[in-house]
Amino acid sequence: MKRTIGRTAGFFSIVFLIAFIAFLIVDIVLLSPPELVQSKLTTNPSLTLPIKPIEIPDQPDPSTDSAIVLGPDLEPGETGNNNQVQEKKFAEADKNKQVQKVAYLTFDDGPSDITPYVLDILREQQVPATFFVIASLAQNYPDYIRRAVADGHRIGNHTYSHKYRLIYSSPQAFIDDISHAEATLQTIIGYRPTLLRAPGGTVGNLSKTLASELRSMGFILHDWNVDSKDTMAALMPAEKIRENVVEQTKSKHVAVILFHDGPGKTTLPEALRSVITELKQEGYQFKTLDHLYQPIVAIDR
Repeated sequence: MKRTIGRTAGFFSIVFLIAFIAFLIVDIVLLSPPELVQSKLTTNPSLTLPIKPIEIPDQPDPSTDSAIVLGPDLEPGETGNNNQVQEKKFAEADKNKQVQKVAYLTFDDGPSDITPYVLDILREQQVPATFFVIASLAQNYPDYIRRAVADGHRIGNHTYSHKYRLIYSSPQAFIDDISHAEATLQTIIGYRPTLLRAPGGTVGNLSKTLASELRSMGFILHDWNVDSKDTMAALMPAEKIRENVVEQTKSKHVAVILFHDGPGKTTLPEALRSVITELKQEGYQFKTLDHLYQPIVAIDR
């Protein structure tokens, strides 16, 4: 009888030890801190980061008019459907062989652990971009936002919560949420970001009445005309992201490209480097959205 009890106790001790070890393994894998996530990213040779930081000259304050330089797409005072006016100007430019192609890289749903890798590639390629950030995440990564500004990029408002049921429950709910985001971002970067992108875009989410009210509040709405489709799967392959962007930009002189630097988008940095390289070969210049005088807003079409 005693031997049986002893064997039983020994058996349960072994089971307990195995369960404890399994718990530790799950804890390490699933609850890894950002540092461990970043260490996994650096195992990819294409994500090797520069050892010495590049010194970035002082940038003008984007909240001042002097910092906003109009691009070649439209001139002040021109009105009408955005696409129609742009195509007219391109047709005129074609006659004189002066067509200029411009790509506006935009990143939604950050910041996250992916954002520093995006910033490193943009710096390496000397390309500016626009980041539409979720303000509640910006509170967790304020240094990433400040670094983006220091590197010459622009920060846009992408709501505070990004919770569709909340922000689209009523026009006032949307205004309250972006106002909360506006105040949060201002404490981080020191100025009010006026660029605004509605989660999911304007179509089906914002009425023209609400869009008009937002503009009266000083916000500048922006959608996109090139979708990288990097959210169509939990982890879209880098090559597929590149193909989506390159295919959609073939017929465009102005390409406002949608990417996402939110949590888990580990294939984005590799895809981004390839996209930039190919667009440069196609003759595109790169600018931030405050250079696009007449924004692309699908709800206005």
